[in-house]
Amino acid sequence: MSNFTDALLGTWNDAATAKSLDAGATWRIDLPADSADARRALHDQREALAQDHAVIAEAVARLRAFIDDYRPDAGVAKAIEPLPEAALRAQLAHAGAQSKDLFESLGGFRDEFNQFVQRVREFVSDFASIETTQAGAAIARTKVSWTGDVQTLWQESITREQGDLHRQNVHVALARRGLLMRMMVVVSAGAAKIVLRLSTPGMQLLALPAIFQFIKDVVQEVRQFQKTQA
Repeated sequence: MSNFTDALLGTWNDAATAKSLDAGATWRIDLPADSADARRALHDQREALAQDHAVIAEAVARLRAFIDDYRPDAGVAKAIEPLPEAALRAQLAHAGAQSKDLFESLGGFRDEFNQFVQRVREFVSDFASIETTQAGAAIARTKVSWTGDVQTLWQESITREQGDLHRQNVHVALARRGLLMRMMVVVSAGAAKIVLRLSTPGMQLLALPAIFQFIKDVVQEVRQFQKTQA
């Protein structure tokens, strides 16, 4: 796994790496030849998606709780606070006179946030393609607009089961795309609420990557805890 955004994308490729001639973002999966193995592969995709939904939901809940509690003049630290909340509170506390230093300190995950925004923009600016193959042989390709309009090109002589495999693949791909778009809405809304409580010029540029980093930190914390309980 290269980074947080790549992990959430699953098998979505950007326009630059997609092999399809007229594709924007492309979700492509090659299923095993054996029917049972193919169904199992899609089941694993659904399971991974469900796990991502669960940890993102927890991160969103904690973000909302943080925002409800956040007051710019309340100081930096609280007596007992999880690390992601403490880190976000400390970052926001350095806003104002030190906003330039804070902006520079956000450089690493600001770059990843910009990558995340670019990927979401691909989903809403062009058609996305969802392709299913089995043992290298094409089954179908579905083009989806950001408004949800779909058009599917089926290969000749596919079986009913192969058709069902593609429909399941489309469902997983669209659900994962929806997860990323929801993330963008949550980050933007959270930043807007924080900015309303601050008078720092350009605070939106600081709050967006800081909140993105908070969600990433919570997700990593939850996953690490899950590993210790496994």
